[in-house]
Amino acid sequence: MQVSDQRAAAGWFPDPTGRFEFRYHNGVQWTADVSVGGRRFVDQSGAPTWNAGWTPPGTGGQLPGKGMAVTSFIVGLVSLVIAWLPFIFVLAAIGAVLGVVFGVLGLRNAAVHEGYGRGYAVAGVVLSVAAALMCVVGFLFTRAVMREVSDFLDPGEYSVELTRCETEGTLVSAEGNITNLGDDAQAYTITIDYLVNGVREESDTVTVSQVRPGETMTFEATAFVNTAAAVTCEVNDVLGPTPFDVPND
Repeated sequence: MQVSDQRAAAGWFPDPTGRFEFRYHNGVQWTADVSVGGRRFVDQSGAPTWNAGWTPPGTGGQLPGKGMAVTSFIVGLVSLVIAWLPFIFVLAAIGAVLGVVFGVLGLRNAAVHEGYGRGYAVAGVVLSVAAALMCVVGFLFTRAVMREVSDFLDPGEYSVELTRCETEGTLVSAEGNITNLGDDAQAYTITIDYLVNGVREESDTVTVSQVRPGETMTFEATAFVNTAAAVTCEVNDVLGPTPFDVPND
């Protein structure tokens, strides 16, 4: 057995193996003398076979190698938490790979340090594998988000016109038609601006449900304006259905 050249005062300190509450350090190396709840006895497994050297009081006998195991646990846990998020799942996938690597290194270090840190390493590997599987959900969610956004930004071929723009006091009412010129049924999100002397005073957004190819549907919109001046109506933009049917207030 190697003996550390670093000497320190002998005494009872937290057991670096984690199996007992305290273990006696004779100033050179750890011994088989242990204590639990104030009761002293001898560790039947003997003193640690690895050269733990000296760890200062209050450190809990932290050993080189446990850092890898703890890192694996933390990286695996964080990766699992974020793996389902769209786009962020890529970071989780990288974290899952790193978690497995750190976990394997932690297990190897635990094997030569009487299992010290093995629990963290095993948990890290399990969490990392689970995160890798959860990344599939993140990928599917990402694809769904991209499809919804694409449908929103590209409503296809259409024609739109306003057929009425009336003012009654401060209430402005607009009406119009939209025709689907594409080959597939489509929903539309139409934004109408209310202008006073060419400057937008207010705006409103209306949603038109599924319009079949070649079909024309009527839409209406209203808004209150803070002026008694003449108001004109104008279609500002036409988009597809809001992603995941989120209300567009």
